[in-house]
Amino acid sequence: ASVALCRRLQDAGASVICVHGRRREEKKQFVGAADWPAIAAVVDALEVPVIANGGISCAADVAACLEATGAAAVMSSEGLLENPALFCANRHPQDGRYLDQNELASLYLDECLKLDAHQDDVALRQKRIAQARSHLFKMLHNGLREPAMCDQMLATTSLNDLKEVVETLRGTGWAQPRFHTDQQDFGLSWYARHRCAAAEVDAEPVPMTLEQRKAELKQRLAKRLTEGAARRNAESAGTSPSPAHSVEEQERERLLLEAKAKKENHFKARRARNRKRRTLKAERLKSGTATAGHASLQG
Repeated sequence: ASVALCRRLQDAGASVICVHGRRREEKKQFVGAADWPAIAAVVDALEVPVIANGGISCAADVAACLEATGAAAVMSSEGLLENPALFCANRHPQDGRYLDQNELASLYLDECLKLDAHQDDVALRQKRIAQARSHLFKMLHNGLREPAMCDQMLATTSLNDLKEVVETLRGTGWAQPRFHTDQQDFGLSWYARHRCAAAEVDAEPVPMTLEQRKAELKQRLAKRLTEGAARRNAESAGTSPSPAHSVEEQERERLLLEAKAKKENHFKARRARNRKRRTLKAERLKSGTATAGHASLQG
């Protein structure tokens, strides 16, 4: 289907096509390893250049993807959100020094401040702060897992506040992924989940096709419907379901309760952080208002 679609795009006049090697349902917690062979099939079927995308988190992935797909170029999206220096292997293009996550965050905020100096729209400024904060949560992922540092980041109201948090975090000596070094640790990386998914796929002796996966899901659904009907019939008849069904239902109920409790604890902690952030923000604004009022009286 993807090959046929890309052929139609080519026939319609597309001069270059970018292909992401995942299905549309593979996102967020359902993301899997990028399917580079599927991209290679598109490359073989087309005459126009193809850009490969998916599963790119370091410079070695770029070379591996080009070799596996035969694509004309490689694109990265989420990998660059965490490590903007991915394509230069974390080496400064001018002086060659190593760029760790602290340095990248600082350079990024310097550029944001330059742009902000020419922006008079307050709403756009606030939007830029929110976007920068979101970006920093990816770049400084493992450091901001510390609740105190996370609260400080959430309480920021300006780019200068973000800069202060970055410098404070730098002083803690937090454990970084150290991309493109001998100490590289993807376990500390925000983008590590695709690596875990790749390991799971490699462990499968025979990967399932989309049709096989659909068939398996249909079988699971039919089994659940059958078990549910048996349970309802047993309840209406005043009898107990079969032992096998009882054990399965009990296990499913236990897992659901555990998941519900985990979700409730997550949102409880999130609400607590949000309350603390609002309190800190209110105190900061109150302090700023008081200072401004004092200055006006002095004037």
